[in-house]
Amino acid sequence: MNLYTMRTQKKKLEQLLKKRERQKAKPVFITDREAREFDFDSLPSDTVIIIDDILEEENGYDNN
Repeated sequence: MNLYTMRTQKKKLEQLLKKRERQKAKPVFITDREAREFDFDSLPSDTVIIIDDILEEENGYDNN
């Protein structure tokens, strides 16, 4: 294997690793109802929890 081939393979591998990291970096969106089913410490750090206003209105709270 020559030096050019090794450099090319290394570059392709680095590109694949970067692509995989970008895909992992996408946040996960879940509602607060779904979040209650999990331990908050076990959720990935990029998880975005959407507060469900319908539940707050049912309990007598209104943000408006």
